[in-house]
Amino acid sequence: MIPHPMVQHLMTGAFVCLLCVAPMQALADPAPTTAPASDKTTQPAEAQKPESAEADKKAYDGPKGVLDPSYSDVETLELVRHANNYLDQKVAFNGIFNSFNGLALDYKAAFRDSKDFLSFMIFRPDVEHHKIPLSELKLVYPRQRVDNIRDIQAGDKVLIRGKVFSVALGDPWVDVDDMIIIEKGPKHKAELEKQRKKAAED
Repeated sequence: MIPHPMVQHLMTGAFVCLLCVAPMQALADPAPTTAPASDKTTQPAEAQKPESAEADKKAYDGPKGVLDPSYSDVETLELVRHANNYLDQKVAFNGIFNSFNGLALDYKAAFRDSKDFLSFMIFRPDVEHHKIPLSELKLVYPRQRVDNIRDIQAGDKVLIRGKVFSVALGDPWVDVDDMIIIEKGPKHKAELEKQRKKAAED
């Protein structure tokens, strides 16, 4: 039986509409894509930081502030012999601590008030068999920071940093910024040995 021409026309139009709708539906709802799995785990930014900073910190285990480029290294005898060359300069040098005294205080031409400052001396480095102070090198330290140097004893090897503020009498007068113990002297070592023996006897 042949359908009526009108029915045949309607059926053909419906089929064409289905053919048009299917591709459009596919474009409207594309199939989800799955990204390929990675075999590497991304660490947080904090975990990926290089360890160079920590390694550098461990590489130097000395006193803080020793490595300061604003201070020029100088030998004490060189400083004494050519004091004029170092006026108003920041210098750093090693020495063996002798004692505190008032030698560099209350002198008008290079005045530092004994109420506010201490002065001290180190031993001469060019004498082996006798302990002679290097009196030409005038070292001044502020009393308000005396707590930083309470542990220093005669014979301790120290690092001294400061600024040459005067060359009165042809000598270098130094405002000391820091005095740091590098190595304890024989007196301290003898005290430790005495304590060790006493502990062993007990």
